Amino acid sequence: MCVVSGGLGMDGAREKLLEWLTGLSLSEYHAVLVENGLHSTRLLARTVLNADQLSAIGITKIGHRNRLFRAIEKLRGEETGK
Repeated sequence: MCVVSGGLGMDGAREKLLEWLTGLSLSEYHAVLVENGLHSTRLLARTVLNADQLSAIGITKIGHRNRLFRAIEKLRGEETGK
């Protein structure tokens, strides 16, 4: 069984990612993020992404990218305890 940081199994990490995206009304991007190796909120928080990269994987709506960027910044703050 593959285990990601935080003790969640891969399926648990993906489920948490889906819940997080659903809370942002961005659940339609779950599959594309997972397919591109971003299968957990922890990985998203630790990965530097730009608008071009998000567009390249299929997140083309500017508003959706901005919402995702803001939420990732919040995740980073939570991870570092800020």
